Amino acid sequence: MITKTKFFIGIDVSKPYFDVSLMAVIKHKKQGIETGHFANTGDGIKLFGKWLKANGVSMDGDSLVVIENTGIYHRLIWSFCSKKGLPIHIGNAAHIKWSFGIARGKNDKIDSMRLCSYAFKEADELKATEALNPVLCRRCTF
Repeated sequence: MITKTKFFIGIDVSKPYFDVSLMAVIKHKKQGIETGHFANTGDGIKLFGKWLKANGVSMDGDSLVVIENTGIYHRLIWSFCSKKGLPIHIGNAAHIKWSFGIARGKNDKIDSMRLCSYAFKEADELKATEALNPVLCRRCTF
């Protein structure tokens, strides 16, 4: 049973926006999944931060964000997590998709929920990605 991480966050990112799914585990019991949809901009990241706070997410080792490597589109979220001390695992999209097995249905919200479930199932094996080097993200202001 997972005892360290209490919040599991899956984020599906595209160029204009990102979808987020959040699952809390309280006293070893999974809670319902909360979802959100935000613009992939500085203002969207600010709203995302407020959403996390409103849902009681701790910005420390008790949380885990899982996101697929999307080239440059995930860098704003990566920068946010780095600055807030929120552990983030940026995974290989093919590896994550293979872990689901045969999966029906596809949209951004469903993908974020699958990433959230992946974070929960694989939390003990996933390693946090190092903080983003600020040189790589010139537009990462929020």
